[in-house]
Amino acid sequence: MSSSDISPLSNLTNLETLSIEGNNISDISPLSNLTDLWGVTLDDNNISDISPLSNLTDLGLLTLDGNNVSDISPLSNLTDLGFLTLEGNNVSDISPLSNLTDLGFLTLDENNISDISPLSNLTNLETLSLNSNNVSDISPLSNLTDLERLYFTGSNISDVSLLSNLTNLETLSLDDNNISDISPLSNLTSLKYLSLNSNNISDISPLEKLTNLELLWLGKNSITDINLLRKLTNIGGLSMTLTTINCIHLDLSHNQISDISPLIENPGISKGDRVDISHNPLNVESIEIHIPELENKGVDLTWKPLIESPAVTALPPNLSLFLLSNFLYFGLIIVLGLLFIFYQIFKRKHDKPG
Repeated sequence: MSSSDISPLSNLTNLETLSIEGNNISDISPLSNLTDLWGVTLDDNNISDISPLSNLTDLGLLTLDGNNVSDISPLSNLTDLGFLTLEGNNVSDISPLSNLTDLGFLTLDENNISDISPLSNLTNLETLSLNSNNVSDISPLSNLTDLERLYFTGSNISDVSLLSNLTNLETLSLDDNNISDISPLSNLTSLKYLSLNSNNISDISPLEKLTNLELLWLGKNSITDINLLRKLTNIGGLSMTLTTINCIHLDLSHNQISDISPLIENPGISKGDRVDISHNPLNVESIEIHIPELENKGVDLTWKPLIESPAVTALPPNLSLFLLSNFLYFGLIIVLGLLFIFYQIFKRKHDKPG
């Protein structure tokens, strides 16, 4: 049997799990008789037609990442599915998923999806990933109150108001969108991991109530004031449960922050925590006082000030050239002075009579 020919499998009618990843499979018709299958993994193949799977009504787990699937209508009969991944395909119409109400885990990253209304019925979902699609309206998610993990990076989302009902969320990733108002997130007090990199956020005060946050990413926004971080004292706090240390990972890079004193005043930020404040216009006090304080506490600090920072602009922009040119200038003055002195001595000797 070649790696792309799975016809010999057609007789294995007692098979319950099957994993064939990273081959050149395109024809999966031999699987249509394997009705006892519960788990099937077919990632990274060349599958486009999944109609043979429609008979496998006992399937609870199915992964089809990295194929060429566009029509997922054959999945509409697989009502026992609890785990489904379709990352990296050509899916645009997800209406066949509306019947799969047992789904608890669904990944649809890197497809061509714009309408997610069929997901509104999937109220048992706990994990949903829709990274890198073309979704702008996320209102269908408002009913999915069991969601604990939501990944929605690289879309066209600007309005997150309808996420305010998802109070069981512990992980939320909304990087690379067009979000400016994050006030609806203030209700999500169960959040532990929040990523909002590369948006249009300037006001982060709505995060004040999210005292369970452990990891927070806010890079590449328009944030100037980080005073609220004084109050998020559980970030990076020490948890003695199961002897686990919950260390902070705080990303504030590429913003407009000048004063980082709130980081000093937060007792939760301590040894081993990772904080990125690079590419901000830090003031002199932050550079000369607060950064050394954080480093002395053992904080793993990443920082690279912008050239606009007062502490940086106080120095000549081409410092090495400035020092070199001045060295050459004063050196030349000294040499000329010595030559002049030698000339005067020489002249006096030759001007003496006799």
